[in-house]
Amino acid sequence: MLAVGCGAPASQTAYDGSVGAGSASPVCEQAPDTAYRSPVVTLAFAGDLAGLRRDGRSWQRMPDCALDTDAARALAEADLAFANLEGPIVGVIDESAAARRDRVVLGSDLSNLSRFADLGVDVVALANNHSCDTPYSAGETAAILRDHGLPGAGLRGFEVLEVAAGGGSPLRIALIAMTMIPPRADGCEAPPVFVDADGALTRFDAARAEVGADLYIVSIHWGDEHAETPSPAQRDLAVRLHAAGAHVVWGHHSHTPQLVDAGTDGLTIYSAGDLCMDTHDSAGLVVVVTATLGSDGSVGLTLRSSQPTQAD
Repeated sequence: MLAVGCGAPASQTAYDGSVGAGSASPVCEQAPDTAYRSPVVTLAFAGDLAGLRRDGRSWQRMPDCALDTDAARALAEADLAFANLEGPIVGVIDESAAARRDRVVLGSDLSNLSRFADLGVDVVALANNHSCDTPYSAGETAAILRDHGLPGAGLRGFEVLEVAAGGGSPLRIALIAMTMIPPRADGCEAPPVFVDADGALTRFDAARAEVGADLYIVSIHWGDEHAETPSPAQRDLAVRLHAAGAHVVWGHHSHTPQLVDAGTDGLTIYSAGDLCMDTHDSAGLVVVVTATLGSDGSVGLTLRSSQPTQAD
């Protein structure tokens, strides 16, 4: 507890992560403030993001996103905002290679990077079934993102971020990304981490042992497209990931918003739907969480809001 003046107890108020100066006494010196300052970081989790789409005829630019005001504010005000990047970012997209694909091809060009920044996106997951939609694109995407200061996780499997906010020491966050939906990996020099349920646990354990973070986020591309609810298998895997030490399990692929479960073992976002994509009605969520690191190293999560990306 902080002392106000000389020895007077501070008022009992809800701790918001900041420390006030108190009122100094005119007749005595205030003791140095040695209280532990808990790092309090606000995280926002959104859904799928892409800039270009090809359905076999020609590349089409995705329409501009018109986010709900509250969702846009949530992304802008978060210390870190996450989205799932569907498809590669390349300087020149290989038209001939894309034309050979037998299903929808997704991607983005360099002009989309400022658009993503305008949305408030700080970090992207790269592990999904569209990561290698053009040959050799996954590794090129990672390099382009690094050059533009936008971290991406999913090729080697994880990204470690340090965030200082709320008056505390930096919070070390590990984003561990993987896909359960097979990517088009033919000709791809750096495919994303592709796993089954047991492989997801193995990959998480290996990354956790290597990075040594305070907060572990698992980004996982899973489930069925257009499903409105998670499957029993997804629910079971989420429980297993939390038991292994994951604080947040953040899912995507369905293009529909699904259950957000703030359980005692951690937070599961089964699918945040779409952030900015031209799929059906592009419904999605921006889920806002605060993470607090205690003096004993434990992490407390508080679900603050779940905002629809589109106004009713």
